[in-house]
Amino acid sequence: MPGSAAPSSDALLGFGKEFVGPSSGLINKIACFGLNPLIPWLAKRSDEEEAVKSLRHSLEAMDMDPLMKAAMIATARQNLNYFLNQSSIIEKAIPLLHETERSQDVDEEWLSRFLDGAKHVSSDEVRTIWANILASECNEPGTIPKSILAALASIEIETARAFEILAKFVIQLSPYGLPNLVIDWNQNFVLRKFGVSFADILELSRIGLVSWSNENGFNFDVEQVTFKLPLESDFCHTFVYDVKKPHHKFYTQQGRISRGNVVFTPAGLSLYQTLTVEPLDATDFMAYLNTFAESYDLLIK
Repeated sequence: MPGSAAPSSDALLGFGKEFVGPSSGLINKIACFGLNPLIPWLAKRSDEEEAVKSLRHSLEAMDMDPLMKAAMIATARQNLNYFLNQSSIIEKAIPLLHETERSQDVDEEWLSRFLDGAKHVSSDEVRTIWANILASECNEPGTIPKSILAALASIEIETARAFEILAKFVIQLSPYGLPNLVIDWNQNFVLRKFGVSFADILELSRIGLVSWSNENGFNFDVEQVTFKLPLESDFCHTFVYDVKKPHHKFYTQQGRISRGNVVFTPAGLSLYQTLTVEPLDATDFMAYLNTFAESYDLLIK
């Protein structure tokens, strides 16, 4: 309204409390986008129905065509949903910010795309993923590619859960410390046990988080691969080619170590690195890896 004071960044975000420290940088950065300038006075209300009811009462006092009133209420309800989704994600991201976060350096196009996608996220589980992504980018600007935002914009909650389950089947490689999926689709009963289907793999591939090969699989062009499990401190395991095997499998080549049937794409790897995934039990995981090794003419030393 003309002459009225602009809402503070905290009021605009609707958190209803003061934030200091790392959070202030993120709030100030997002406040520059205004989030939703149509409803800044509703931002202090966390209850959607109360906010819409308040707007309806205000409109009823106006001399306006009933159809126009209904349209304004419907628009406000939709905008408020968008706003609450964004606010929830931002609030989840704030505790994840480091003291050295650099929110002000986040690319504005990246943040614009993030907010545009975040407004549609109503699932609390998927909001947590978006919050991790936002915090990671604020802590180290430039680390989260825009392709992740495009992938997550259409992700269903079941697909997000499938990705988190796949992320349990990860080993850390030496000497670079890169996480690598170890998925043997020939042992897909293992994945089905955890609730991942082939349809989930296809969908994760469609949105660009994994690649898969149903035939030849993927290989390391090395003669051995040293690795550790997620909670281990030392790289104490090694995949080596089993020279005693008959090597009858057409996808096995001497001097190349199999990586299985599913790998992270660059976007999927970046997403994995933002998540906190509870790993598989070490004994169960090693039993799975031994089965994997036998299937691909490998030994674990």
